[in-house]
Amino acid sequence: MPIADAALSLTVGPTAAKLARSAAISDRSKDTGSIRPTRCSAAPPALLDRDTEAVARLYAVPALILFPGQTIAVTDAAQTEQFFGSAWAQYEGITDTRVELRVPAETSGSVWADVTWHRDDATSERLMYQLVNTDDGWRIAVLTPLG
Repeated sequence: MPIADAALSLTVGPTAAKLARSAAISDRSKDTGSIRPTRCSAAPPALLDRDTEAVARLYAVPALILFPGQTIAVTDAAQTEQFFGSAWAQYEGITDTRVELRVPAETSGSVWADVTWHRDDATSERLMYQLVNTDDGWRIAVLTPLG
């Protein structure tokens, strides 16, 4: 699986990744290798189901979660579970999301995915995911909010 496809599947889920690929993913810039912004209408079930264990499995260990006022150097998967478990309340009532994705950089071992989640309550959240290729496949190593 190409690196960018793996990043799509991990950050936005396999269904959204298929939609993204069919919409625009093959339109790569020859100069930068980046993928133009793509909009999808599906989200990973783990996020919408508030499944902390499934979300934690998306993260590498070690990893780094950088949020304003909260920096977590992840040394155990349970830390990721605790972080997301404490965050679900802010997503109360959200049942669907649309994704806008851009891959600004990729190497053989890392992919940076700029993802904006547009939620059905008319709010949005923009995050930068750095994914790394591990023995278990692509995992999120760094999560940073962008705005």
